[in-house]
Amino acid sequence: MPTATINGLPHYYDDVGNGEALVLLHGANGSAHAFEEHHAELSQRFRVIAPDMRSMGRSAHVESMAHDAWVQDLRALLDYLGIVRAHVYGISLGSRVAMRFAIEYPERVRSIILTAPHTYLIKELDSNMNRAGGDGANLPSAEQEEMRRRHGEDWLTAYRNYYNIRNKAELQTYYNLRVSNPLHDVVGEYSDHVTRIGCPILVLQSDDILTRGRGTFDHAIELKNEMPEQVRLAIVPSMASGQGRAAIPPALFRHHIIEFANSLEGVAAG
Repeated sequence: MPTATINGLPHYYDDVGNGEALVLLHGANGSAHAFEEHHAELSQRFRVIAPDMRSMGRSAHVESMAHDAWVQDLRALLDYLGIVRAHVYGISLGSRVAMRFAIEYPERVRSIILTAPHTYLIKELDSNMNRAGGDGANLPSAEQEEMRRRHGEDWLTAYRNYYNIRNKAELQTYYNLRVSNPLHDVVGEYSDHVTRIGCPILVLQSDDILTRGRGTFDHAIELKNEMPEQVRLAIVPSMASGQGRAAIPPALFRHHIIEFANSLEGVAAG
């Protein structure tokens, strides 16, 4: 179980394979467990780095943090591992970190790959994330077990801490990126325009209506409309996940990531 002291705190990460670095960033209240099924195939093409982000998974369960801590932790982890530039994948919350990282540290990013992107926070997602009021005991029993699997026996603390962290206005503002023709109203303020991202982008989006209802389908369309030449959009058939939510079939997920990275070979980095 590899761990590193990053910005003064213990961070867990998976590190498998060789080749170009591919960082995999999980979603809200998630962990690197989500990517384990992909390691065998992706590690044949990439050096796969999958961290548990601060306050989640097997990393330190802190009560509070600076609004840019997840971005700074990623930079520090790449430094620690001697990785100059990486493809950065993010799902949901991970997509927000990936996009912000590409703005802050463009020289460290070969491309970004996004699933269920949240370019900015919308009311529906905000309500869904706050539905349990920060108390994991209010979650259905199946979700409680999933939280325990992701975060360990201290999962109630991790769940409560994430609730408090995500509800800081400055954090949401930091990750809110403007598009020219938004399809939803933003919660909070914008910090930057999404076009500050200069690298190639793959948006790998499920076609499921559940995903569309949470705004991520619309965000995928917004990104393609905003940067038609820069963004490659792949809308793929969905499958039900263990939590009854839309998910991209694993083989298709890996195929699109590998094909996208291969298409960039010989292309100068942005």
